[in-house]
Amino acid sequence: MYCLYDARNISDCSADLMDHDCSAGESVWLECEEGSSDGEWQVVSAGLYRTVGDMEIEPSGSAGVVLIELAMTDDESRRAFGTLCDDRFNNHTAQLACQSLGYAGVTQWGNVGSMGEYISRSVLEELGLSTVVDEMTCPADATDMNSCDADLMDHDCSAGESVWLQCENDDDDDDEIDDDDEENYIDLEFGGVKLALNLGNVRERIHF
Repeated sequence: MYCLYDARNISDCSADLMDHDCSAGESVWLECEEGSSDGEWQVVSAGLYRTVGDMEIEPSGSAGVVLIELAMTDDESRRAFGTLCDDRFNNHTAQLACQSLGYAGVTQWGNVGSMGEYISRSVLEELGLSTVVDEMTCPADATDMNSCDADLMDHDCSAGESVWLQCENDDDDDDEIDDDDEENYIDLEFGGVKLALNLGNVRERIHF
């Protein structure tokens, strides 16, 4: 049984079933600690990202895979970073999602399984970027994401179900980060993921 560093439940792990070369003495025992946290997961930031190298992801302007950062309300050092699953996702929710990111609306959306131009399914799996938001639904009369519901850190999704968006931009700017302006960055790290936060335009550049 193997679990990536950012796995949050046993369904995120892989294992060989009914196929082994183990003795009885290799059987595992556990002592589990009772959970004591009274906090809840909350969304800290979100953006659209694309692959720019074998092991690098950067913000992609108005089109890309949705990546979301979560933190616990009672302990902000507990964080998670991953994808949005397409379960129950629809055109109305996509429209509100683009607007929440500062764009006029959505022009197209889909999942990584049907189109992996921005970040492929295999790259998401290799980097351990699993689903952190699932079952996102917005009432028909919702005008912003505050009226929407979602399951945080509780999902049954594969990497191929990760949502990408193509949002309508109000202007011709591509909103890309100037990578040469090193003074605008502060370095953060959580869960083994190094994150350079650009203070100029409040977007993240992720390095693995």
